[in-house]
Amino acid sequence: MLASCLAVNPQHTKIQICCVNNTTEIEFITLEIGYDARMTFVDHDTEVLGDPTALLCVCHKDESVVVVGTSKGFLCVYTEEQLILTLTVSHRAISCVKFLCHEGYPEILILFENGLIAKYDAELFFQDLETRTASDSTSFVKMKLSSQDKINDISEAGRNLSKLLSVSLSGDLDESSEPPKLSQHFYIAVGAQPMICTYCAENKTFSARQIVSAVARSVKSYASSWVPTRWARNTEQPAPRLHVFISAHCELRDGTREFVSVVSEAKFGLAAACDTLGRVLLVDTKRGVCLRIWKGYRDAQCCILARPDPNDSLQTQPFLVIYAPRRSLVEVWRLAAGERVFAVTIQSLFGSLFPDEVQMLRPPIDSSQLETPSFVVFVDLISRTFGIVDVKNL
Repeated sequence: MLASCLAVNPQHTKIQICCVNNTTEIEFITLEIGYDARMTFVDHDTEVLGDPTALLCVCHKDESVVVVGTSKGFLCVYTEEQLILTLTVSHRAISCVKFLCHEGYPEILILFENGLIAKYDAELFFQDLETRTASDSTSFVKMKLSSQDKINDISEAGRNLSKLLSVSLSGDLDESSEPPKLSQHFYIAVGAQPMICTYCAENKTFSARQIVSAVARSVKSYASSWVPTRWARNTEQPAPRLHVFISAHCELRDGTREFVSVVSEAKFGLAAACDTLGRVLLVDTKRGVCLRIWKGYRDAQCCILARPDPNDSLQTQPFLVIYAPRRSLVEVWRLAAGERVFAVTIQSLFGSLFPDEVQMLRPPIDSSQLETPSFVVFVDLISRTFGIVDVKNL
């Protein structure tokens, strides 16, 4: 069952989640300690938009919305009352939708089943929310991650800026023109063959004159392929490519083993990945090395949290939360020193001997505070109860 956390009150006594029980409805559930669950439903047109395949909850200026990725390549944005935006991304099925923040540069990242990704500037998305107008497909930057046979999940791995001495945009630029800035976004993708890869995506920023000149040359070149000439009988040429291919910057191989999920925090340079054999790997994304392996955590779910350093208020301490559903166990590990600082069973967390279907949900993304969260929410979607683990209380 797809589920995502939409809101949590400061006292941690009330939450709102969004989930998909069937393909034709988006369900909003409000859970509050001491009160019965309250539910509302919004219709989802499966025939036109496709089945929901991914959920992402975002808060912007006191408005909470849920972004739904579909099997037909749409991004549908819902409030608790209605569908407000429909963005056309591709005709491929969406595997996951994530909100990433590369050192203050937020973006929405969409992963498709065939390893294609699409980036969407979060600032542009927030403008669309405010104006209730959908951007066209050209607003998405599409890239094909070409070094893995299969990609199941993706997250951020860092960002840096540099200046190029010389750059060509389908031709030479004038010597008097200023070299464009180069923005490098690093991503970490998990899957199979190889199991973990980091990719470097370069976004070049050009002047308006350079862009117009490059587009004009591309249009002229493509249009000329449709003009018959007496020298060339076969004038068919492929249409302009809508995405670029990116090879891995760093690879981590381990036979035919497959990883299914990854979470990361770029400012710490750390990522946690879970595989199909019950292992959790802690990866240094800056150096591309494995720092630690936990075993015996089948179907694990992970989340990286942070709290202020008690010895230095300007620094934060990262923690890794590992939820092992088959063992009904939640563990919190301090990533700086490596020791386990907290462990609790799901039965103790919920006060129930037989919790039914528990999921670990990250707090919603808040556009006004893009910091690493300090807590994580556990929700039993059957009994409609919840519990919260906050590293600030450890």
